Amino acid sequence: MNLGQQLADAMRQELSCMEQLQDILKREHQALVKADVAQLEQITQDKTQALQYQAQVKDRRSALAQSRGGVESSEELEALFTGFDNAQQLRAMHAAFLQLAETCNEANRANGRLIAQQQKHTVGALNVLRQTERDVPVYSGQGAAVESRTGRILGRA
Repeated sequence: MNLGQQLADAMRQELSCMEQLQDILKREHQALVKADVAQLEQITQDKTQALQYQAQVKDRRSALAQSRGGVESSEELEALFTGFDNAQQLRAMHAAFLQLAETCNEANRANGRLIAQQQKHTVGALNVLRQTERDVPVYSGQGAAVESRTGRILGRA
């Protein structure tokens, strides 16, 4: 198998990984909307595994491209394709990958916003139940404590 075919094979695997990640992100969104914690735990594991595999495939593709010279950017990768018989196929797969990666990035950001919105709602509900003026810290998605203040307390005179 020549280098062009090896690159095409690696890029097919990368596309497959991104399609799987896109599906996982859709499932994650549905689980977030339903507040299905058990499903979210499984999805988190699936997402981690998919990202690890995608990183391995990307490393393989990068190593193949590096064997042909220094390829650091998307433009350099596109230029590298010119020397192969299957250049058109490689360019099409690369374009599809970039589009899919952007779609996944947008879906991940949307899920992050949904998590932040639900977290804000949860903190507000806890404040009403505790009848306190000061919010007790809640952990953010980055693992850091987040404190917020509210201007009004229900249940106090």
